[in-house]
Order: sequence, then structure tokens, then C-alpha cells
Amino acid sequence: MIKDLAKLSNLPWCLVGDFNDILDMREKKGKTQHPAYLINGFRQTTLECNLLDIPLEGYPYTWRRGKAPPDLVEERLDRAMVTPNWKHTFPDSSLRNGIAGKSDHTPIWLKLNDFQTNSISSHFRFENMWLEDPDLTRAVNLSWDPFPSNKVDLKIAKCGHYLSSWGKKRLRKVRENIEHIKKEMIQCRSHHQILDWTRFSFLQRQLNNKLFLIEISWQ
Repeated sequence: MIKDLAKLSNLPWCLVGDFNDILDMREKKGKTQHPAYLINGFRQTTLECNLLDIPLEGYPYTWRRGKAPPDLVEERLDRAMVTPNWKHTFPDSSLRNGIAGKSDHTPIWLKLNDFQTNSISSHFRFENMWLEDPDLTRAVNLSWDPFPSNKVDLKIAKCGHYLSSWGKKRLRKVRENIEHIKKEMIQCRSHHQILDWTRFSFLQRQLNNKLFLIEISWQ
């Protein structure tokens, strides 16, 4: 399939995702070796299509099967491969490995270059994530009660302003928790001990719960 795509155009192109194969024996950790003929076939395809493999930063494997050694198998199945003219267009591009919630594949991020985004002010928006927060009712009461009952417009405006600020702090806290969980998962993953992988699975469930909050905040 990759060879067929390569014949369609000479324009710069980039392939990102699960290739379901590896380019080197070192890209697998487990009880059995990866078949050499599959590695050689994948290598030959990349050579014929003139594809460059972007080095992966972070943890060297992107897929795992099994919960702990000795049954644990890890491989680098996910990658980004580009043509030389694409790399020339994005010379500062890089690929970073991440941490997954439920999936047996880790997410990978292809960064093209350094850029900054300008913040955009927006009107009040009620976030679905707040419904999962037990302190929501208290936050509404704190911002609603201080003003006279006949000043409904003022109460609504002040409540919206307070909830926007409160919600940003809650979201920031969730993101900080996510980063803390990811760091601990990285430590557990590097040790390859049964107790560490048991802890890793527990943290993975926690991470998935936090990511769910982020997901519903976008809806």
C-alpha cells in the first residue's frame, strides 16, 4: 500500500500512525524475536519509497501487550515517516512519545515547528466538565447569593464571571493532575518490575478518568 501511494505524487508527504511492523530488532522487547524477513521487507519498502524515519523522543516503544514481565511485550509500531522534500520543508520537525489511558498504543505527537498562538477572549460558556465536580453547587451559591434577589441580571453576570474563573482553575488542576500521573507512569514503565506494572495499570485508569473530564469539556 505504501508503494502504491508513493507512485501517486512527487509532492512532499508524511505518513504517521501504526505501521504494524518494526525497522530494527531493538524496536521490540519481549520473549520472542520479531521475524527478520518482516523487518527486511519493511526496510526495503522505506528505501524504495525514499522515506525517512523521524526519531522518536521519549519512551522507545509505542505498543504493549501483557500486564507485566515476563508476559509483557513492547514494540515501536507507531512512527512518522517523511520524504526528503517534506523534511526540507519542516526541518525542525520532531516526534514525541506520550502516555495512553486505555489504549495499548501510546499517542505520538508530530511537531512541525515552534509557534505561539494568540489567546482569544470568549463569552461565558458552561462546561460539561463542571457537572462532574462536587463543588459546583457551592461555587454557584457563593457567586449568586451576595446580590439582591431583584438584581437578576447582575446576579447572572457575576455568577458567570465567577464560574469562568473557577472553571479555569479547575481545568488547570485537572491538567496538573494529568501531568503528575503521566510522570509517575513513566517512572513505573522504566523499571519493568511486576509491582511497578501493577501500579502502572492503576495510574492508567486514573489517567483515563482525568482525560474523560478534558474530553467532555470540549463538547
